[in-house]
Amino acid sequence: MSSTPSTSHRNNIGCRDKLESYTEAKIGARNIYKEYLYNYPLITNMGMDSGTEGEEGEKLKVLIADASTFMCIMLTAALEKLNYEVIGTSKDGNDAIEKYMEQKPDIVLVDPALKEKDGIEVTRIITTENPATVVLVLLTGTDLDPDIIVESVRAGARGYIKLPVTEAEIKARLESALKLE
Repeated sequence: MSSTPSTSHRNNIGCRDKLESYTEAKIGARNIYKEYLYNYPLITNMGMDSGTEGEEGEKLKVLIADASTFMCIMLTAALEKLNYEVIGTSKDGNDAIEKYMEQKPDIVLVDPALKEKDGIEVTRIITTENPATVVLVLLTGTDLDPDIIVESVRAGARGYIKLPVTEAEIKARLESALKLE
């Protein structure tokens, strides 16, 4: 009898190694998520009221257009806690425009680095369609270029939100932008 393992046995070992690598990666991602929540506590109310109703007592509707699933999840959680209704998220500019046209949200949060159409072009299209829509640009530390901010405002954005962000900052930025209406 041969001491060499069969091909199927070697394939099973390879699959098991891949599964273990995947599991380790998933656990690593979960730890990064927990560390982020610890370092950037996004979901804290800090004793503030959340008066975010529209004219008829309905929640204001928000569309989030960001390439990062993680940021979409974090922003959705914070906005819902602040009593906004997140009607959808988009990963690219074309999808953001399509969802905007279908849903007509009151507020759109846009990442300037979207694929297909960038966030500045998305802002321009949305504010041309409806100038009353409040568009805020989402900026990371690497995007915090004055040229991007100026271009965004020229395209119709009412301001920007620097990421990572706390719930209190989201509330303050949205309230400020809504007062400009």
